[in-house]
Amino acid sequence: MKKIIIFMQMLVLAVVLFSGCGTETDSSEKGPGHTSDTATDTQTDSTENTVYTVVITDQDKEAVQGCIVNFCDDSSCMAVVSDKHGTAQYSGAAYPYHIQVVKVPDGYSYDTSKEYIAEENGCKLNVTVVKD
Repeated sequence: MKKIIIFMQMLVLAVVLFSGCGTETDSSEKGPGHTSDTATDTQTDSTENTVYTVVITDQDKEAVQGCIVNFCDDSSCMAVVSDKHGTAQYSGAAYPYHIQVVKVPDGYSYDTSKEYIAEENGCKLNVTVVKD
């Protein structure tokens, strides 16, 4: 019974919804459940920078504030904290950034080894964390 509960918790942790973002990569393994989706429209801000957005909610679709999301290129990372709407947004040069939720607030669980590769033309990624 305990193994079934642990398995179910792992399944819930693996729930990630995509809405026009790049390829999911898992630094520990790529196997069944490995998914990808691509952006269809370029997202830009008023300065013509490309916009990359991560929206973080819990299993009840409630926004989660205080998650730390890294947007990384080949030489550096920009850490962004999700706001009261659960949104972490980075605006910069078009690039296939590696996006990773590296920390969630106390009371929430998430597999921080998951990484996503954004499309160069911007994306919106929906991530679900588990409220303990």
